[in-house]
Amino acid sequence: MRRVRHDAISDQVADINRVLRGHYAYYGVPGNLRSLIKVY
Repeated sequence: MRRVRHDAISDQVADINRVLRGHYAYYGVPGNLRSLIKVY
């Protein structure tokens, strides 16, 4: 967040969404849905 806070809002959204997609892909294993919902 500190790295992108001075970027345009659309760029911030794209970066944050990219990080969240990676997080969900990495931790999205069967049985971990409850933890992913907490992050969401």
